[in-house]
Amino acid sequence: MGVLKNIKQNVFKKVAASSLTEVLTATVIIAIVFGVTVTVLSNILQSVRAKDRQSIENEINELQYLIQHKQLKIPFGDSVNDWNISVEKEEENSNFILINASHLKTKKKIQRKFIRNEN
Repeated sequence: MGVLKNIKQNVFKKVAASSLTEVLTATVIIAIVFGVTVTVLSNILQSVRAKDRQSIENEINELQYLIQHKQLKIPFGDSVNDWNISVEKEEENSNFILINASHLKTKKKIQRKFIRNEN
């Protein structure tokens, strides 16, 4: 009987419970840390997205290719993903082509100048 009594005492031991204020304090701390983390990560992702110019660089490269292979008439204008793109000759009798891209929101500008082969 003594063994069963010891097992019964060990199984049904009372565990000290946390008070309500301790639980609320821990919950508030976790919520604050989570909120700060989400805000910081959101800012980082927005800045990376704002600096990402790969898509517009690809579009400019494609336009340059089309111009070099005489598949695009100049002057040309288009709008792609908040970017305005314009293609024009530098001067009327010049072989220099200007490709200008400007972002509508951030006002960033990209300009590329190259010589078109007349072959």
